[in-house]
Amino acid sequence: MREALEDSFWLVSEEGRSWLAKVAGDTRPTLRVLESLRKDLSATRAHLIVEQVELRRKAQEKFPWADQMFFTRKGLEQATDAWIGHYKARRFSPGTLVADLCCGIGGDLLSLGTRGPVVGVEKDPVCELFARHNLTVVRGTNTDVGFSQVIGGDVWEYRDRLSEGWGWHIDPDRRSVGRRTTRLSLSSPPPEVIEQLLAIHPTAAVKISPGEEVPSEWQGQAELEWISFRGRCRQQVVWFGALAESPGKRRATLLFDCPDPQEVQAESICGSPGLPTPIAGEIGQVVCDPDPAVLASGLLGQLCQRFGLQALAPQGGYLTGSAPPPTRLVSSYWVEEVLPLDVEKLKRYFRARGIGELVMKKRSGEVDPEHLRARLSLRGTERVHLIVCRHKNRFRAVVVRPI
Repeated sequence: MREALEDSFWLVSEEGRSWLAKVAGDTRPTLRVLESLRKDLSATRAHLIVEQVELRRKAQEKFPWADQMFFTRKGLEQATDAWIGHYKARRFSPGTLVADLCCGIGGDLLSLGTRGPVVGVEKDPVCELFARHNLTVVRGTNTDVGFSQVIGGDVWEYRDRLSEGWGWHIDPDRRSVGRRTTRLSLSSPPPEVIEQLLAIHPTAAVKISPGEEVPSEWQGQAELEWISFRGRCRQQVVWFGALAESPGKRRATLLFDCPDPQEVQAESICGSPGLPTPIAGEIGQVVCDPDPAVLASGLLGQLCQRFGLQALAPQGGYLTGSAPPPTRLVSSYWVEEVLPLDVEKLKRYFRARGIGELVMKKRSGEVDPEHLRARLSLRGTERVHLIVCRHKNRFRAVVVRPI
């Protein structure tokens, strides 16, 4: 560990950054780059350079300034991207001290650091080093938001200082057992430690997996929010204390993509899970595909109630209505034709219209889009969208046009 830390210090040094700059634009195969680096560097440091360049390229999707940051492979995988981080940071009172526990390489820390002073706490010394450097990348010389720092150690060692700040954020390690887990009980720290920290300071945000079922006692006092971005539900956040805008409720939030993470906008729906979802007797003029956060949060019934939609099937996910609902929490399509999922009938329909390309959507695992596409033997120049879904216990092929 000592040697690894020494090499990491070298990596963030002026010399290490100089080598990173040289390799960043090198398009040769990895082995050729390593051979070239080995003429001047040890095998360990050559691999560090190549790995860091690779991680920076992968991180471009998460951080606009990734080419100046430092990552570990695990740290990048678990890091909150800049858009979600800035959205979450808006809940924290600006200008006040916030602690980011288990800060990793600093995904949430960087966003929290733009609204006020922060303290990052991280027990992995390499991640601690990288988070400290990454924080300076985003903040630069801006001292208006107050003094910030990253310290090493376990979150429990920081407990006596929690009350110094306005609130805190924690991202429990979901790989503490050696592989990724969606069970909060297997994360580090476990729920019982988080509850002890909440007893010290009740204003907190706990980042967990979208599929994680939180303890029942948390559900009554906290607000649970599922956040989706770029087509996927990325994380669930449990908001406690002053951060819970709607205690005991659930929220599904869609973030809209934009160049600057600080300008990210969102649309949400908030309510109670379990509301009945009305089932449509007929497929209407519009079919809607709910956002993943709506499905993950269990707020499909709430969405139907607000926008006058009905489900095509009890567990299908697709909705229908007479007009496009005024929300981006669904992707809406005009219905052009409703057909049975019959290969021969579909062949005749598509050939008569010169259709050669299908953009297919489906939810049921019983239908393989590629197998269906191959059986249809499409020929033509036209393109259509097709939704395969269940309605009245039968599969339907719905020809649609995106709105």
